[in-house]
This record gives sequence, C-alpha cells and structure tokens, in this order.
Amino acid sequence: MDQPNLLEIRHLTVVYGATPALTDLSLAVRPGEIHALLGENGAGKTTLLKLLGGLRPGGAYTGEILLDARPLVPLTPRDILSQGIAVLPRRLSVFPALSVVENILIGHIPSGRSFLTNMPAARQQANETLQRLGVSLSLESRVSQLSEAQKRVVMLARALSTHPRLMVLDEPATSVPGAGEMSQLIRILRALAGQGLAMLYLTHSVPEAMDVGDRISVLRDGTVVDTLERIAFEQTRLMLAMMSQHPERAAGPDDEQEGTGGVFGSLRSMFDFRRRRG
Repeated sequence: MDQPNLLEIRHLTVVYGATPALTDLSLAVRPGEIHALLGENGAGKTTLLKLLGGLRPGGAYTGEILLDARPLVPLTPRDILSQGIAVLPRRLSVFPALSVVENILIGHIPSGRSFLTNMPAARQQANETLQRLGVSLSLESRVSQLSEAQKRVVMLARALSTHPRLMVLDEPATSVPGAGEMSQLIRILRALAGQGLAMLYLTHSVPEAMDVGDRISVLRDGTVVDTLERIAFEQTRLMLAMMSQHPERAAGPDDEQEGTGGVFGSLRSMFDFRRRRG
C-alpha cells in the first residue's frame, strides 16, 4: 500500500502581475522519498522554492499546500523551519570566518547571547549531525579553509540540525565539482532518505534527476506535466516533457538563476552587516 504523502500541493497558482509563474500545479512528496522536480530555467522552480521557504506572503497564491494532511501557511522562513521544512539554497550560504561547528548551529544561537556558550554540547550536537550524514569534518576548522563540496556538506548539516521532516534542495550539485563529489552527495541524500527524511530536489539536469530521484516530476511552463516512478525513467521522454512551449519564460518574471538563501541567507546578511559595523 502506498505511503501517505508528507507534502501535498494541490492546484497551486502564482501570478506576477498578469504573468503566471505557476499554474494549477499539483505535486506530492512521500516520507523517505527523494522526489526530483525537473524543469528548465523559467519553468517556475524558484517561485515554488520561495513559497515553500516562506519568502512569499501566504495570500500570494491560490490552491492548497498540505503538510501531514494539514494546511501549511508559509508565512516566514522561521515559521517554515518550525513546521519541519528546511530549504537548502542554490548559492553557497556559509560564514567563512566561523568554524564548522558554529556554521552548523548558527540558527540555534539564542538572541542576545554570545555564540555557542556551551561549546562541549555544541560540538556533540554538530558531530552527531555529521555522523547522520556519514561524513567527517574537523569541527574547529574555519569554513574558509574547506573545499566547495565540503561547504555544501556544512550547509546540509546545518539544515539537518533543525530536525526537518522535509528538505527542499535547489540545484544542490551547482557547487559540486566532479563525479566523486556528486557520488558522495547522492550517497548522503540516500542515507537521509533511508532515515525517513523526505526531499524535494530541484534541478534542470535530466541525468542528475535520474541519478538522484526515486520519482521525477517534470515542471514545464509553471505546471507539472508528467510524473514517473524510477522504474519508468526514460531520458528522451523527460527531455521532451520539460521543453517549454513558451520560450520567453526563460527570461520571465521568476529569476531562476538567483535561488534563495532562506532564513540562513537572512542570518548571513545580518551577520555580515554586524561585522562591517564592528
């Protein structure tokens, strides 16, 4: 019997002025599933990402978003985190001058207190999170000393440290330089899925979607036009399905190149501002 859906999106429509970004989009993600959302730039992936990340007001769409069959109202990034959704942005979003442990736990520092006052407990928590990922990093190393792929792992660990039930990943292979690093990323994601974590994996790459996904949904011109189980993956079918019928959308209202930093992007901006003032 099929598992109940963790995330269910029903007939979602988002319009920018007179231009539709998403049109009657329906999508479901099961617990423990890596669901790849495949679409060209301009297909609407970033609009969906911003909505699920709490970066668009709740009244900015029509349709339903359900989490555990209950209505989800994505008001703010912090609200989304509290409801068990973590967003991993496309751009590297790290604090280079801080250590690995500080980067992993930056979102958990109480307001008005110094960073990580209980360092033994912080190290233990960060180490347990890295163990869940099956990777080893020096907790005291400055993130500026890490490779691009290692920085992506730190971002994954930070998202995982919030104990999400659903992780939304925006083109996570962007900063992964080679086949070895990509294999490690897939291994990490499959291990997390095996622990019951659901993932919505946004990508424009057909081979990547086929390598990573348990299911693939094709997003074209703002709506899902096809959904395939792994046993039915077929490269030509996926490539044809994702081809836009409206090429002008590639430079449309939704900037697919930028992605979003979510709550941690906001934290980084705030931290950088304080450093400049100091």
